[in-house]
Amino acid sequence: MDEAAHTPDPTPSSAATDAKAQRILSGAAKVFSDKGYHNASMRDIARETGISLAGMYYYFASKEEMLFSIQQFCFRAVLEGLRERLDQTSGAHDRLRAFFHNHLSFFIANVREMRVLSHEGESLTGEHHREVADLKREYFRALTEILEEMPGLQWNESELRRVGLSIFGMVNWIYTWYDPRRDGTADELADRMCALVTRGIDNLDSV
Repeated sequence: MDEAAHTPDPTPSSAATDAKAQRILSGAAKVFSDKGYHNASMRDIARETGISLAGMYYYFASKEEMLFSIQQFCFRAVLEGLRERLDQTSGAHDRLRAFFHNHLSFFIANVREMRVLSHEGESLTGEHHREVADLKREYFRALTEILEEMPGLQWNESELRRVGLSIFGMVNWIYTWYDPRRDGTADELADRMCALVTRGIDNLDSV
């Protein structure tokens, strides 16, 4: 049966939390990570998970819906984790440290998903793309709001953008080099990265 011609069953509302759905998404993340989204097929994912095409289509209408679910879940999870940490944290430096700890602990625990997020951000289309883009903007705003709290600095929009994107550029690509035997735990790495950034921010006005 041709995959594109298949008419899927409606996706159950429980798909986001169903154990089989999570198994499918985990397998899809591995396949997308190894082969790239555009080179991967539904049959590749079926082989990886041991779940039939019909079984996968019961939960997900298409390969893109899987990619969307992976990205949506990851961004929602990292956002919720950050909000929980910030609710228990005061002081700009400590709140920035909470950002690093939350981001790195989640992404190191989900390396395949992290690679998919980094490489397949523009592979979504239509409403899927818009929803994930909104989550990304919300996450970026959360970081820039922390940066605006840093004492002694008069931030403007351009500076916030440069510093915020520089931080994401540093943390989002750790999957290309991170080795726990050499680089320590997620918390240890978060402390070092945060110190690197805060010391730079503290001296930003002198540049």
